[in-house]
Order: sequence, then structure tokens, then C-alpha cells
Amino acid sequence: MKKIVMNGMLAAALCFGFAACDSGQRATNDAETAAASDANTMERDPMEAAEDANEDKIENNDAMANSTSDDKEDDAEFMMKAAASGMFELQASELALQKASSQSVKEFAKKMKDDHTKANSELKALAAKKNITLPTSLDKEHLDKIEDLREETGTDFDAEYMEAMHKAHEKDVELFEDISEEDDVDAEVKAFASKTLPTLRSHNDMAETKKEAAQKMDMDTIGIPKSKRNN
Repeated sequence: MKKIVMNGMLAAALCFGFAACDSGQRATNDAETAAASDANTMERDPMEAAEDANEDKIENNDAMANSTSDDKEDDAEFMMKAAASGMFELQASELALQKASSQSVKEFAKKMKDDHTKANSELKALAAKKNITLPTSLDKEHLDKIEDLREETGTDFDAEYMEAMHKAHEKDVELFEDISEEDDVDAEVKAFASKTLPTLRSHNDMAETKKEAAQKMDMDTIGIPKSKRNN
């Protein structure tokens, strides 16, 4: 009789042990899956995340049903691109305030910081009103540009920063001109683009002029003869 009881207790203990091991393994697997999901979320491109969120809203949100989905997609795409560019120009200019060697470049960076801080805030408010998701951090392309700037110093930094600002504002002007000329665009989105466009054109003109001056200064510093410089 004692033998039967002992065998029963042993069997119960083994079953409990197996169940505990199985439960522990499942918990480990769940934790690993959650960690992998978190890692994928962290690595996900901010523009793609915003685009997916907006597509879901356009399809499912009644608040966005007053216009066709194509119109809303155009509005969302414009605001996402404007936000990404605005964040990049702001962060690059904050870096320039720390690293630029030229006072002229620092003054330009200060203006960029002030103007883009204001424009970015207005864009965020408009996006919230229109129920459009904006990227919350820089995408890889813009992050790489920031990292490239971090590696530069002195007149090299000035030249690279101004080159980056000129290219960025050329794209800004084209983006804002396109949305300002569109007919099937939300009226408030179009008004924001039209109001901001003159400032971006001014930034672009200044960036081009200061880029040329910074590049000349950089060439003077490293001793490139004028006869061998590109005009």
C-alpha cells in the first residue's frame, strides 16, 4: 500500500514538474517574442510608421470622411515630408550653433532654429486638427546626414552644413509650391503651405549665398588655388 502511495506521489510530482517547465518555456518564448517585437518597433522607419497610421485612419476614421482618400493621402504625405524636413533642419541648425566656425553661419543657424521651431509647431497643431500622424523622429536618411555633420569641424563643417541647408530648402520650396498649386487639397493645409513658402524661399536664397561663401572660405583654409576652383 505504501508503495502505491509513493508511486502516486512521484507521478504527481513529475507531472507538476513537467507543467512548470512547460509554463516556464512558454513564458520565455513570450518574453523573447515581445522583445523581438519591441526591437522591430524601435528600428522601424518613422516615416513608414506614420504612413501606416495615416492609411489606417483614412480607411477607418469617420473624421476624415469629408474628402476622398486620395486627397487625404496627399495632405498626409505633404505634412509628413514637411515635418521630416523641418526636424532635420532644426537639428542640423542646433548643431551648427555649437560647431560652426563662422559667425555668419551661426547667425543663419539661429534664424533657421527660430523659424523652423515656429513652423514645426504650427504644422504639429494643424496635423492634430486634421487627425494626421507625423513622424516623431528623424528617418535614417536624415539621421545619416546629422551624423556626417557631427564628424566635420571648422570651415569643413560650415561648408557641409550650408550645402545641406541649401539642398534641403530646394526640396522644401518644391514641395510647398506643389501643394500650394494643387486644387484638391484641404484648404487649411494649402493655406499653411502658401503662408510658409515665402520664408522657405528666403531661407533657400540665403543658404545658397552662404554656401558659396562657406565653400570659398573652406578652400582658402585648405589652400586650393583660385585657378583650380570650380566657379
